[in-house]
Amino acid sequence: MQYADTLKEFIMAELLDSRYYTILSQKAPNKETTRIFKNMANDEYKHAKRFAAAYFLITGKTYFPSYNELPPVIVPSYKEALRDRYMAQSKDAIKYPLFAAQTTDPCLKHMAIKTGNDEEKHAEIIYELIENLV
Repeated sequence: MQYADTLKEFIMAELLDSRYYTILSQKAPNKETTRIFKNMANDEYKHAKRFAAAYFLITGKTYFPSYNELPPVIVPSYKEALRDRYMAQSKDAIKYPLFAAQTTDPCLKHMAIKTGNDEEKHAEIIYELIENLV
């Protein structure tokens, strides 16, 4: 039960990231970039589901807010969004391994490491998109 609140925060953050990438995909300059952001939106949604499953296993309760329950997501211009997303994904690539190092639960440790690796890959992809802008 000690991880319940943290998992709720992770679920909410991943759902908001999913929504952000969905909106960003509509601002993408071409079909390839649109595909990239739709894939990232899907990855973030899967992360939320992963943490929601862990939440259920720990608490016996379900927690998965609907899109109507999420706060609005404001996506700036494409260039600013890339910068924002690079910073956010880089922070998440650190946040999840730190959580993994602090937990004694092997299942949560594995989930957090896996999610952190995914976030690091997202940051790398976004960095490549930024390189193509300059």
